[in-house]
Amino acid sequence: QVDDPISKFLGDAWRAEVGDNEAASGLRVARSNGVVRGAAGEDPDEQVVGPRDAAFLFCPSAGSHVDADFEGTCRCREERNGKQQTFRMEPLAAGYVAVKAHNGLYWDVEDGIVVAKSQSPVAWMYRVTPSHTISSSPTRIISTTSVASAAGSLVSTPSTNSLTNELVAGTALRLRHQGTCTWAQLVTDAEDDEDVGLLATTADVADGTLFILEKQTFQIHGVEEALQDITIRNLLTHTSGLDASGQEETPIGALDALLRPLVQQCESAQVKNLAQWVGELAKAPLRRQPGTAFEEGYSSDVIARLLEVLGEAPLEEVVRRRVLDPLQMHSTHFEGQPEVLATKLGDLYDLAEDGTVSLLSRSEVYNNRTFTFPCGGGDRGLSGGLVTSTSDFMRFCNMLLGKGRLQNAQLLKESTVAMMTEVNHLAVVLGNPSATLKAGEVRGFNLLGGLELQMPGTVDMDDPEFNPGMYGWSGKASTLYRVDPTSGVCVVFMANCVGLDAQVERLILRRVGEAIHNGCRVGAFQAVKDFVVGATRPSAEVASTAVATAAVFSVLLAAGMAGRKRSSSGSSIC
Repeated sequence: QVDDPISKFLGDAWRAEVGDNEAASGLRVARSNGVVRGAAGEDPDEQVVGPRDAAFLFCPSAGSHVDADFEGTCRCREERNGKQQTFRMEPLAAGYVAVKAHNGLYWDVEDGIVVAKSQSPVAWMYRVTPSHTISSSPTRIISTTSVASAAGSLVSTPSTNSLTNELVAGTALRLRHQGTCTWAQLVTDAEDDEDVGLLATTADVADGTLFILEKQTFQIHGVEEALQDITIRNLLTHTSGLDASGQEETPIGALDALLRPLVQQCESAQVKNLAQWVGELAKAPLRRQPGTAFEEGYSSDVIARLLEVLGEAPLEEVVRRRVLDPLQMHSTHFEGQPEVLATKLGDLYDLAEDGTVSLLSRSEVYNNRTFTFPCGGGDRGLSGGLVTSTSDFMRFCNMLLGKGRLQNAQLLKESTVAMMTEVNHLAVVLGNPSATLKAGEVRGFNLLGGLELQMPGTVDMDDPEFNPGMYGWSGKASTLYRVDPTSGVCVVFMANCVGLDAQVERLILRRVGEAIHNGCRVGAFQAVKDFVVGATRPSAEVASTAVATAAVFSVLLAAGMAGRKRSSSGSSIC
């Protein structure tokens, strides 16, 4: 059942257990990912922000952090403290700093927009608002000591060369660009929705946006009990509390520092299989309480292990026997296999800002890292998941469009497909009927990907980009799929090109939507064909895409797996 706790199949290490000390078995949740915000009970020495410290600028009015995208444009878009949200506050004269982004460039102002594009430090005056206070966390703390596991010890990055006594975590401040004498201001209303969240500038200090300074200490400040078990539905909706910590060579958070040694063991084949990987993963604290937020990460790897346990066979055998062979998906493989890496993958390209396209080497694609066993693919860089071709994955999508059936292969009951695809399972998990992936969006999440919702008054119902009931997901290197049960159209797009602007995806979906609204399926095909920008070498069987892994695993779980009752034909149908 979708709400079964995974501890039922994976053991007590994955069970939520109430206990008053960190030695108690079961799930634990990190109190923080190393971030201090000026809350009561924090160490005052840790709150001091030095020029070498990783700092974040939280915008209370938007409920998100400032980030610099890969083009250097600064925005407020996400609540998370990640690499793109990390800045260095370098002191200049008293009361002035230069703000250095993750790309190694400094904040400046360009055409009224804050951008991280300057090679040399640019002066920003900061004005402190002393009245701001941060409340302490209401959650009961089990331990205030650092957490360690088989993954290794936490890495500490001490503060050095503090700026002033004022510039500490929890400080509320406004920032003024010295060259233009303008204040950083969050755009909250604009004719173009793409401009909402930009950091622009204003001459009036009263209109300048208030930011709260935060600091990364690389210390987990205690753990809390998990308040509920992780369920299968949590895994399939990425609400398990697991993130993708440990994949950055230079840690950007406390959990990164904790899990990096374990990830390196996977990459170097010291961890040899899913059972070991997931077993060690269970020993580390979760990033969040289960069932509280959507975040992609290692949920897909835990699903992969769950499939092995339920299928009573290695993951590759289970997937091939239950999905790939019945659907004749003969060009779909697990990426972690050496022969797949060497001969099966299509070429991958990079699109630079100046428009030039270059071929990426394997080491560039994976940063010289790869999992050495089939798995769920992790997230944000790890390999090991499924890779597929456009024709193979189109067969998979047509099975979904056929309500569980493709030609003579019946994988799922019609009612099961409806349960998987028509329900906003994110809303079920969060207990909020109107829950969406992001504020202002009309997409929820079913058990296969994003689900466009019927939300009158939120969007223009005649907008061709808006097709209630359409679902699917997008992956790295400009890959996407969509299934629209209403019109009977499914779309698979694989450009195999890193760096394509997100606008390309919107253009594709708009053209497809226009064709659907006009009742023209041929037009939908032409819409995608017109936007194909790259090609794989003729010998390649597979184009890399992460979107296949989660979808195939979801169908496998829904199919009931080996060990369940079989139909008279020998195929498991549930």
